[in-house]
This record gives sequence, structure tokens and C-alpha cells, in this order.
Amino acid sequence: MLSDGGAPVEIVESFTASKYKDAHANEDALVLTDNFFGVIDGATDISGALACGESPGRFAARTAARAFDTLTDIENAEDVLDRLTAAMKTAREENGIPSDIRPFCVFAVYIASLQKIIRVGDIQVFVNGQEIPGRIPAVDALIQARCAILHSHLAAGKTVEELHRNDPSEKLHRLFASGATLVNREDIPYGFGALDGRPVPKRFIDIIAVPPGAEIIITSDGYPAVKSSLAESEASLAEILQNDPLLIGDYPQPRAAIPQDKGYGYDDRSWLKILCRA
Repeated sequence: MLSDGGAPVEIVESFTASKYKDAHANEDALVLTDNFFGVIDGATDISGALACGESPGRFAARTAARAFDTLTDIENAEDVLDRLTAAMKTAREENGIPSDIRPFCVFAVYIASLQKIIRVGDIQVFVNGQEIPGRIPAVDALIQARCAILHSHLAAGKTVEELHRNDPSEKLHRLFASGATLVNREDIPYGFGALDGRPVPKRFIDIIAVPPGAEIIITSDGYPAVKSSLAESEASLAEILQNDPLLIGDYPQPRAAIPQDKGYGYDDRSWLKILCRA
């Protein structure tokens, strides 16, 4: 596949899957156009609210993916973000989404015509095997608190199986996820950037120059360990889920593994590997 005005791009591997058995519950989306290649991760809303008949996270991810399909005449990476933000704002208004429902998503996309990656949020990005860190401090704080809670219960004699069936940290996760008040707030300590129809503060935007001939891997956070191939990453995920279903060990996460009768993993997961030919 050739990018429009940039270096040729080869899609080596691409994959996306829902954490649940229903593929239509997937709140991730892949971006695979002539000029844009990346991953979008819609934020899960545990309230049960719907936006146009689907979860707010799926609505946000699909809105952003459709916007990439129509983006042309790109001048710079900031232009991409401005137009995505406008598309999200328009989608909210045209569909009459109430103010108390706030669909949002994070993303990382390689722009072939600019030979740059733009990222907002905690999408995992590797260029030539080197990770370009992108964390959300609020999520890291949630993970640490969750680990402390579950380790304290294990120390008190609870078993992993008992805690997996009745996770006391789930209440903490629900409190954290009950509102989107941290999104695009640079005036508070734990604010973070996301695409929600409002301007994204500059400090939450990563723009990464990519050298000619680079290999790029972009994944959502459904992969706790990103390896050099999709098969290796899937195998690593399976091993981690088997050995640490609470996900409080070497690869701690905001939630435990989903029971096998409901799905697989702990989050939706998307994988993209591309080669930018020189």
C-alpha cells in the first residue's frame, strides 16, 4: 500500500478483537487508509449509557476512524488533531448526545505524507524496536491502588480464585471510570488528553518524527507485553493471563482478566505493524 504523497508503507500485521465474545462490543478501531495507519482506543463507560445505540467508547472510536477516512490536504500533525476534534464535536451535536455522556478515545496514527506519528493518550508505540513511552498518570495511580488492595487481601489469606470471583478493587475502578472529569484538563494534577470534541492541550500531544525505512508497531493497551510480532504478543498475553489472572504481578493492569465464559483478556486489543520503506 502506498501513502498519498509520502513514503511507501507496507502493512506487515494488523489485528483487532473485543475483550468480549461479541465483536460488536469492540471499542478499539484500526486506521488503515492510504495516508494514515494506527490504532484508536475508545474509553469504556461502565455506566451502561449508550451513544447512538452503542457504547460511548465505541461511538468515539468509530467516529474518529470515519474522520480519518475523509482527511485530505494535511499540512501538519496539529491540523490532523484539529480536524478530528471538530469531527467529534459535530458527531456529538448532530446525534444529540447529552452533556452527561462524554464519549472519548485515545489514538496513535502514523501520517505517511509527513513521516510523523501523532499520539494522544496511552497507545503503545514502538519505532525500530524502541518504545516511545506514553502513559496516563491517573491510570497508573489506579493500577497502584488496585494492586495494593488485592495484595493486602492475599496477605490476609484470600485466594486468587476468591478474589477473581469477587474483586474488591472493582469498586475503585468504578469510581475512577464513573466520570470523564480528567479529560483534557491541564489545570489539575491527573488530567490527561483524549479526543472528545474539545481542544486537546498541547502538553498532552506527542508528535514523533519517524526515520525513513522505520518499522513501527502501534498497539492498544490490551497487550501487556508488546513483542516483535503479533503471534509472540498473543502468546505472551495468554501466559500472563494464565499465571496472573488478577493482573497485579509483573504486568499490572486497571482490571483483572475477564472470566472465560464472557470473553478473553482484560481489554479490547489492537495490533498494527507497518514498514515505512525508504
